[in-house]
Amino acid sequence: MASFAHWWEAARPKTLLASVSPVIIGSAFAQHAHSLRPTAALLCLGFAVTAQVAANFANDYFDGVRGTDGKDRKGPTRAVASGRIRAQTMRLATYAALALSACMGLGLLCFGGWGLILLGILCMLGVLGYSRASYAGLGDILVIAFFGFAAVAGTFYVQAGIPSWPVWAGAFTAGLLCDNILLVNNYRDRATDLAAGKRTLVVRLGPAFARAQYASAVLLACLGLPLLLWTSGANITAWICLPALLLPKGVLLCRALGARQNFSGLNPLLADTARFLCIWSLLLGIGLCVG
Repeated sequence: MASFAHWWEAARPKTLLASVSPVIIGSAFAQHAHSLRPTAALLCLGFAVTAQVAANFANDYFDGVRGTDGKDRKGPTRAVASGRIRAQTMRLATYAALALSACMGLGLLCFGGWGLILLGILCMLGVLGYSRASYAGLGDILVIAFFGFAAVAGTFYVQAGIPSWPVWAGAFTAGLLCDNILLVNNYRDRATDLAAGKRTLVVRLGPAFARAQYASAVLLACLGLPLLLWTSGANITAWICLPALLLPKGVLLCRALGARQNFSGLNPLLADTARFLCIWSLLLGIGLCVG
């Protein structure tokens, strides 16, 4: 029988900041618009986290049954591939996490109306289809779409109404930083993914392109905020540029991705990338609330 530690590892807690951070950003924009609704924000957080856990369970299941995560895997041990959790049990756990996420989503109907049902269905389909899409190199697009646009704009919508240009810009940048977590994971696993026929973007375009993509997201997150301030036309002050303080750390992360060719060095970088996203989100939120 699988222990709690096995299930906790299968949930991939180090990556869950990717679902927390967009909710922080969307709620900060709502607070800036004097429309923060704490109950709605908490429901968004619950929906996002449980949906990501379901996606992680589904990915563990599909990679396990397809033999992608074999004995030569360099990253953390996967539950199904290692035999710690049976494939059938993992599939049921995926559906259970989705059901819990759906319950959170139903609570949001009180704030955003019945139109949210369509967004919820799309999110559920994205969770179930992510693993298959990643074999075709479409995982990055889904991450930006759901962890960026859907999560940030959706969180804002249920609290403050239709998102404006600054919200969409923040959502896109958040999606790019969330995708950097996936990018490091795929960068580390590119050899085993290639052997298993998993054609991720890193496998298709190569490690040099992956490093450029990672650096572009970091630089946009740190240096693109003045452009947002200049073009927003809204009541946003220079405090929104607070995340630019992370530029030195971002440069170190970019250098680390290029320097750490050994797989043991890339595992800590994945966690560092998630923390960078969370701190960036917090600083952006502080800048919006202070402004």
